[in-house]
Amino acid sequence: DFEEVYPQKGTPVQANFSLAGVGKSQGLKQITVLVGDGQQAPQEISIALQPDHGEIDLQQIWAQKKIEALDLQYEDNREEIETLGKQFGIVTRNTSLIVLETTEDYVRYAITPPAELLSEFNRLIKEEHIEKEERVADLLDQAQDITKQLQS
Repeated sequence: DFEEVYPQKGTPVQANFSLAGVGKSQGLKQITVLVGDGQQAPQEISIALQPDHGEIDLQQIWAQKKIEALDLQYEDNREEIETLGKQFGIVTRNTSLIVLETTEDYVRYAITPPAELLSEFNRLIKEEHIEKEERVADLLDQAQDITKQLQS
């Protein structure tokens, strides 16, 4: 029982294509797809599923396929494409890839980091905020001193 499969029905594909879907597949060992050219009766193809996908990020593959489908009507789907891209780390028309190596990089670009860096990120943001308040207070003190000097 699959809710979203990409490429969607009716989408032209080449001889070599990949398929990604979301659904209830616990224990599913094989799926059957119908492939055709619209002229002749569709051909039924059975595909064996391998539960051990190793290092492959299946969610990201599915998201990429969904973005490709949504991109066919980009203007109507712009927000959803951007949301999916950000959620799954996929570069889209409205997003770009930035490599963040340290917690300081996340702070510099104001990007929320993964959970394991979040406490350090929050600490650095708080420090930065305190330093900014201190600089503003120092500047105000200097301005007051200059004003007093000019008045005397």
